Amino acid sequence: MHPAVALAPLAIDPSAVQDVVVTHGHYDYIGNLELFANARIHMAEAEYRFWTSPIAGHVQFSFYAEESEIGQVRLAETEGRLKLFTGETAPAPGLRLAEVGGHTPGQAILYVPTSEGEVLLASDAVHFYEELERNMPFTFISDLPAMYEALATIREEIRERGLTVIPGHDPDVLTRFRACGALPAGAAITIGRHQTTPKETP
Repeated sequence: MHPAVALAPLAIDPSAVQDVVVTHGHYDYIGNLELFANARIHMAEAEYRFWTSPIAGHVQFSFYAEESEIGQVRLAETEGRLKLFTGETAPAPGLRLAEVGGHTPGQAILYVPTSEGEVLLASDAVHFYEELERNMPFTFISDLPAMYEALATIREEIRERGLTVIPGHDPDVLTRFRACGALPAGAAITIGRHQTTPKETP
């Protein structure tokens, strides 16, 4: 499903989106940025510097990226919309974006508060739940020690804070959480309640 098609039932106009988080530069996470032409793009500086460097052109890295999509991030920088960070940042009130590396040089994860507790959108710091359970990193890695450290940190936060983790690619996510009723079955899940402001009575 094209992102623009998915966003329409949720009443989200891509051109009105103010902030977009890019967790890393692989094609399955960075595509379609042109839809969000007015948004600030939040990305770890290490990630951006890597994908705009000559080393990213080597086949082991370039196989997972599209130059045209990296070009959209370059364009955001030219237009003053690229917000680079190191360590941690808050792309919007209540959100916490943290750089962990491992899968890619500046792989980032996003902490989101919900009415059902804090949720960690792990992106590809955790592809599948099995990685956490077996301490078994995914096969594509730029820094193996950093990947193990990220997994250890996430497991500790689960134990200490009861964090809910959403891996980047595990189909089991669709069975562990409620389906998003606004989209076709199997397209998305929802966690927490969407807060709306009651309309005033005329």
